Formats: sequence, C-alpha cells, structure tokens
Amino acid sequence: MFLRYLLTFSFLLVSTATSLADLFVSGQDANTIFRFNSTTGDFIDKLIGPSQGLNSPVGMRVGPDGFLYIANQGNGVINRFDLATKSLSVFAQTNLAPTDIQFTAAGDLLVSDFNGTQVYRFDLTTGNNLGAFTTGGSLVQPTNMLLKGNSLLVSSLGSGEVQRFNATTGAFIDTYVAAGSGGLTFPAGLQFGPDKNLYVSSLLTDQVIRYDVSASSPVPALNPIPWLSLPIGAFPTDLLFVGSDLLIATAGSQGVLKYNGSILTTFASHPDLGIAGQLLETSVVPEASPLMMSGVAGVGLLLLIIRRRGLSSRV
Repeated sequence: MFLRYLLTFSFLLVSTATSLADLFVSGQDANTIFRFNSTTGDFIDKLIGPSQGLNSPVGMRVGPDGFLYIANQGNGVINRFDLATKSLSVFAQTNLAPTDIQFTAAGDLLVSDFNGTQVYRFDLTTGNNLGAFTTGGSLVQPTNMLLKGNSLLVSSLGSGEVQRFNATTGAFIDTYVAAGSGGLTFPAGLQFGPDKNLYVSSLLTDQVIRYDVSASSPVPALNPIPWLSLPIGAFPTDLLFVGSDLLIATAGSQGVLKYNGSILTTFASHPDLGIAGQLLETSVVPEASPLMMSGVAGVGLLLLIIRRRGLSSRV
C-alpha cells in the first residue's frame, strides 16, 4: 500500500505543476507581447520583445496548429510564434493594416484590415491571401472579431456599429448593434459574458455596454445598459472574461483592469506596457519546476531504498 500511495503522490505533484494559464497582452506601442499570470495578474516576462521584429502588434490567436499568430498593424506582417521553441517567423506579408485574427472552422486564418472595409482570408498552409472573406455590409475600420456559432461579429470602429456575417461564407447578415445604441461610440472589444449577453467596449466614452442578445432580430440589442464606466481616458480596447471576472485592456496606459461585478481594480500592469492592444488567455505547459523535479527525484530515491530493503514484496 505504501508504494501505491507514493505513486499517487508523485502523479499529483507532477500534474499540479503543469496546469497553468497565462495572460498574453499585446503592447501596441511597446512592440512587445507581455505575459502575466491569468489568476493573479503578476508579471511573468516579455514573451516576445521589440528586437524580434514586432511592429505595433494587436490581435493574437493560437491556431489549430498550436502556433501563436500575431497581427502587426505597423508593417502588415502576420507573425507565427512557436510557444515551445520561442522562435518567431513571418507567416504572411499582408499589405494590410491587420488588427485582429480569427480562424474559420475550415482552418483558414481571418484578418481584419483597419485601413480598409473588409476581413480577409489567408491559407494557413501557404500564408497566401485568398481575398476578401466578408461580402456586403458596410465595415469601416474593422477591428475586433468574435466567432459565435456560425456568426462572425466584427467591430466597425469607423461607423460605430457591430456587424454580423456568416462565419462559413462571409456573407453579411445584419447590423448586430446599431451605432450609438446605449451610447456606443467607437466599438472595439467584443465578448459574450457568462450570462450569454454581449459586452462591447465603447472606446471613446470609456464604457463597457451590455446588450441583451435574446431580443428579436435584426438588432438584438434590447435595453442596452452602460454596464461599467471606466476612469476618463482609459480607452478600453479589448475585453476578456476569465470566469466571472471581466478583464479590460486599456489604451490609456492603465494596463489591464479587472471588474468582479462590484469593484474595479488594476489587474496587470508594467512600466513599458503603454497601449494594451488585445488580451489572450492560454494554457501552457511550463518547464519543469525545481519543486516538481525535487519531488520526482525524491520518489525515485525512496523507491530505490524500498527495493534494497526488500520491502517492495510487501506492497
């Protein structure tokens, strides 16, 4: 029985040490991807620094191949980052002003073009631009994108709307949230909350507005509520729910804020962060920690002692 307990302890020690989650924050003017603990907000490191060639990074997404893809608005490059080897490469030179990234069910990469009126589709194998994905609609400075079922929501910053497209064909469906609804001005971050309602960051009014998506089509924005007011000049750029807490990226050098339903606090910050472009939570498998290694080594040593004393036959 002793050996069985020992092996159980070893398994728990190793599995606990490898179950973590990171919060990536794109530092748009710092040309850096910052990494924080997604639970505590503690700074971990600069995952990718400016010396590696980032140029105004905004959107980030882990692709179906396990690589991290990064949209550089400054030079039109989509970078691909190997989370295991920490190597950065150029996936595509888009000749656009790429702002956000999403992946279709078919495995293609979608890129919103801030300087244009379309979302474009790229082949994930070759990096080739397959042309405009969205058709119809009236996007102006498309920024953040959000997939929900077979719908693709796109923040149209210039027109002040959130527009909806078919996630398979790219065809325009409707204006999901009308300009000015609930006071919305310059929509940016998009997130569905635990309550299944839609939350949109209103960049110019320093607010997060909640929309009841159960309302009837074509504009399911019944009783929009200015759900959260931020400090003046926060300029919320992106939203991310972690459990029931809402994390808010800001362009006003306030880092990442957290709202737990009653209290607004600073969650993650760094002196070099500046404009926080987007947020991404991702699970990681870290290098073996000293605690884990010492635990495994200790188990091995005890097993050796047991065998030498002839105790293993009693287990």
